[in-house]
Amino acid sequence: MIRIWRRSSVALHVANASSINYKPLTFQSVSCSKLGFDITNFARGKAFHHQRKKGNFSLQGNDRTMSYLLPHLHSGWAVDQAILAEEERLVVIRFGHDWDETCMQMDEVLASVAETIKNFAVIYLVDITEVPDFNTMYELYDPSTVMFFFRNKHIMIDLGTGNNNKINWALKDKQEFIDIIETVYRGARKGRGLVIAPKDYSTKYRY
Repeated sequence: MIRIWRRSSVALHVANASSINYKPLTFQSVSCSKLGFDITNFARGKAFHHQRKKGNFSLQGNDRTMSYLLPHLHSGWAVDQAILAEEERLVVIRFGHDWDETCMQMDEVLASVAETIKNFAVIYLVDITEVPDFNTMYELYDPSTVMFFFRNKHIMIDLGTGNNNKINWALKDKQEFIDIIETVYRGARKGRGLVIAPKDYSTKYRY
């Protein structure tokens, strides 16, 4: 639960002046779930930005995770609703664990592009231990898996790897990921269930 300011009207008399109406601030408790976001992650994100502005942060150990800057879905129902709720934007979901090294690398890119792509795509994170509902259905056996959905439909992407269902490694280039998102979005808008990635990743394991 968090508390939100709400005003209530009382009369305040001021010396040598007529009475005026003043509305002091009072607290009202509101469920975080009604607000539609994870308040803990939100608060951590604000703290991170504050420290980064002061230069008091490092990318060591647990500090490297950017997952708290992105919304989390904590149940299978929440995942379904997130996909159903978006009629115009692409839904990007990263399945994995916040503490996993591969997920940390992917989350850093996701957090860095979230603002840039917000008009046509929204990003969510799902812990596959907390929410195992889709592990078998989508074969979520890799440390990090990124999948795309548009108007309640799974959009596949040909990356040249032989696996068209998902991105199952950490992309490290921000613009590279934005290009993928734009390609998937444009293809999905045209009704395509499979799109061709702007880059061939068939040799990615060589690097």
